[in-house]
Amino acid sequence: RSYPSGKAFLSDEGIDKTFTASGTITAGKPTILTAAGKAKQIAESVGSDISVAFTTMDDSDTVSSDGAAHMAYDSTSETFVAVYENAGGSDYPHAVAGTWSEGTITWGTPVVLQSVGCNREIGIAVGNGKVWTSWARNVDTPNIYITSLSISGTAITVATPTDTSITWSNELGIKLSYDISSNYLLLFNSNQSTGAWLFKVKPYYTTSGGGLTAGATSTIVTNGSVHANEFDVVYDPDTSRTVVAYRDDSNSNYGTANVIQSSGTSGSPTVTIGSDVVFSGTDAVDGLTATYDTTND
Repeated sequence: RSYPSGKAFLSDEGIDKTFTASGTITAGKPTILTAAGKAKQIAESVGSDISVAFTTMDDSDTVSSDGAAHMAYDSTSETFVAVYENAGGSDYPHAVAGTWSEGTITWGTPVVLQSVGCNREIGIAVGNGKVWTSWARNVDTPNIYITSLSISGTAITVATPTDTSITWSNELGIKLSYDISSNYLLLFNSNQSTGAWLFKVKPYYTTSGGGLTAGATSTIVTNGSVHANEFDVVYDPDTSRTVVAYRDDSNSNYGTANVIQSSGTSGSPTVTIGSDVVFSGTDAVDGLTATYDTTND
């Protein structure tokens, strides 16, 4: 290619720059430049409904009417992972992985996390190259258990579940959050195991191999029951904090939030709980969910 006198530098800018394709690219479709310097087509699609997708996974799989399925995205394996209590399979906790392509999620074969019935609510979070999930057994030793999942395509390898020794006596909430700055897995749970209603958080330091080091439990609400649909947790990657929002029935059911900050060490993880912040004015709240907007912080 020839350039006008004094414009040879344009060859470095690339008037018609050529890139190596990463995958198949359809003519006229939008592309992005990957970190490897390759052109990759951007998927243009409308997501499928998770409830519809679940009907195609396994004819025997059903979700309890008073339970829920929860899903997270594992960026390491580029896979969606859903966890649920399988009411059609002895109430065992299950997980299934699905890959996304052109608007369709293709689900793999569901796997059993533990061959013991669970109490409906199952927490899920992603961090340190693993998908973490937690549930409460409803027979034998009714404790809360945690395990890590390794994902390859739609195949799931389940690590041996860890007994947290947190006794579970009422079917309330379990949720997980992962702090990528400290590699802490935060277990939020509400139950009445000690006679009084308690809403608590317990940190675990994690390793890439799936190891867990338990830390000290901190109480968020004393004498207040917080059901699974009455609280949610979300991680703020901009400030490395987790925010928990909930209905505080110890304070007129007002919507309340606290900032949870990781502290301590890998050998003795702890958390610091910020002050209560009422966000609903004088309005009582019921079911709620939370998310974080990284654009506006």
